This record gives sequence, C-alpha cells and structure tokens, in this order.
Amino acid sequence: MIEKHFKSWLYQKYPLPAGTAITRFNNCKKIETHHGDLDRHYDRDGLSSLARYLTYSIDDKRAGQTNPSKIPLHGRDLYNNLAMYRAALSLYKAFRDAPSAPMPMLRGRPTPPRSPRISNASWPRWNAPGDAHLLQFAHVTIPYIAFCILTLFAPSSRIMRQGV
Repeated sequence: MIEKHFKSWLYQKYPLPAGTAITRFNNCKKIETHHGDLDRHYDRDGLSSLARYLTYSIDDKRAGQTNPSKIPLHGRDLYNNLAMYRAALSLYKAFRDAPSAPMPMLRGRPTPPRSPRISNASWPRWNAPGDAHLLQFAHVTIPYIAFCILTLFAPSSRIMRQGV
C-alpha cells in the first residue's frame, strides 16, 4: 500500500472528523495484514478478487455462513464488519484510480495544493474612465440612489418607524 500518499488523500477526502481518515487507513492496513499487499491486488485485478473475499450478504448472515475473509472477526457481526472493510477497500481503489498524482505528506498532514503558475501572463489593462464616462455614469446611477434614500428614510418607511 502506498501508505503516505493514501493517508494524505484520505485527509483531503475526510477533513473532518480526522478520526474517519485514520479509521479507514487502519482498515486498509488490517486487510493488507491478512490478505497481502493492496497494490499487488490492485495491479492484478483492480482489487475485485479481494472485494469478493470481503463480500457477505444479509442472506449469508441469515444462513449462518462463516467468515469468507482471512480477517479474524470471531464473535463480531460479520455483515457489518465486512461491509466496513469493503468500504475502506473501495476508498483505496478510488485513490488508486484517481487521475491526479497523490500529494506528499509534510509532518503528518497533507501539503496544500499549489496553484498553477501561468508563465508570460499579464493582467488586462484598462484606461481610467474620462470625465464624459463619469458624467454618464452619474446620470444613470443618481436617480436610483435618490430613490433608495427617499424610500428608506421616508417617514412611512419601516426603517424610520422602527428606528433601525
């Protein structure tokens, strides 16, 4: 498992609460402990055979089927626990399927993404408006401003009645 990058990816996916990312990471570690390297499983068949080991239906539960995985879950609810491990495995699959490169870790936390730099780019430049443009703008906006002031501060307005 690509531990450092996967943990960073999980912190991005689950920023709050932090415990969720750690739990999912630990679930994947446990799968790996009992079933082998997740990356080898991914490279072999995209984790599909491993997902089958973690599949346990409600019908299997009703029939009292045994644990299909190698993860020891003695005395625990197989249906819910294997669903939890399948969910963690699906996150690892999503991580490996992601088109972007994983972010490196920096002291236990993910590094912030960098914004791309555009080379040889310059901001557009506009000329300052001339007197004619400013006068035209004033002619358009002053009637609206006057209307708003008169409406808001008229004796019958709610603002004037409530003193707000």
